[in-house]
Amino acid sequence: MQLKPKTAAFGVATALIALIGIEIAVRVVFSVTTGESQLGYGFGSNEPEQKPGMLFPKRTDSARWDAVLRADDQEKTFLSHETGSYSKYQPHQFKRNRDEYGHLSEIAINNLGFRGPDIAMRKPAGTFRVIVLGASSTFGYRNRDDETYPRYLEQMLHQRLLARHRDHRDACGNVNSFEVVNLGIPHLNTANIRSLLVAEGLALDPDVVTFYEGANETRLIEAGWTQRVLSHWGDRLLTARFVHSMLRNQLSTFDAEELERHASGLSENFLHQLTAIADATDGADIDLLIASQQAKSFLVPTSQMREVSYTDEVRLVREKLKRDGEIALKEMIFLMHAELMSALREWTTARQAVPGNRVAFVDVAGRFDSLRKRDQLLSWVHLSAEANRIVAAQLADPIFELACPD
Repeated sequence: MQLKPKTAAFGVATALIALIGIEIAVRVVFSVTTGESQLGYGFGSNEPEQKPGMLFPKRTDSARWDAVLRADDQEKTFLSHETGSYSKYQPHQFKRNRDEYGHLSEIAINNLGFRGPDIAMRKPAGTFRVIVLGASSTFGYRNRDDETYPRYLEQMLHQRLLARHRDHRDACGNVNSFEVVNLGIPHLNTANIRSLLVAEGLALDPDVVTFYEGANETRLIEAGWTQRVLSHWGDRLLTARFVHSMLRNQLSTFDAEELERHASGLSENFLHQLTAIADATDGADIDLLIASQQAKSFLVPTSQMREVSYTDEVRLVREKLKRDGEIALKEMIFLMHAELMSALREWTTARQAVPGNRVAFVDVAGRFDSLRKRDQLLSWVHLSAEANRIVAAQLADPIFELACPD
């Protein structure tokens, strides 16, 4: 049977109309659930030229990471600084978020383009200002405004201050309030975080800076041809990006050699940026608290996570790799994350031996293990409200001691 040209043209036109309809519908849905900027996804950029970028660029190609930021963060402003690049939101930008229960809530973006209430550039007298650095877990992905760990941290510090003042009114000297500024922005890696700190964070005159991140370093993975095609079209079509996001973890497996290749040099790059962050805070006479980050591989069912520590899960994934000869993408990322956290501990110990050092280590990941609360991870790194309270509590004690020493 020969296909008539008119019939073929009609079929192609029908398919195109259907695809356009699906794309429009996806944009409408995402504009309602995340923000109106999704309606114009793929059109325009804060840079003169928007280059298509893979979700997982090669680590050695820094330009590709910038392209990924532009592709992933089209609703944000892309900024460059002499130390590198980063992204953030527009001041008072309208944005929504679904919490851990699936309820839709509005996110408060302040006058500087970060999450939280408006910030005065000049620190108020008597205020002990804390800046928290990180990515989506710090920003509070799937958290309401009053359930992020920076918000809980500020509340806990105020509670400790009130308790101290009840015993000794002048116990904290000139400190009469705490302000926690959330500089966490989704998708940033440590190099971006460093640039953000130097470009904007130090100007806020913080007394303490905290760092809770590492997961985004593991995104730097070479993609296969299927992922490259989906990622290329995903820079312009929200439907393609959504499909890519849903499928990428099922499209790739990795053996021991590939794990070693992707992990090679990862810790060195990570520690290089951490050192630059520490040097910047030291130079500004600011204390820096480095926190270990909790994560999971999805190998262990959520119902069993309470009984399995971070170290236990690392062992289980390595046993699977040895037994099966390959592991899934999320499992490889988890092993890379474990290597980073191990390097972070060693780096902090070495840094603390340097005279005049003002870096301290806060074992957030270990606290989740001891409390048996690893089931409170909503995704591989994102935190529930209860998990955010754990992070805040771990940070509150050393910060309060710096502000109000016994």
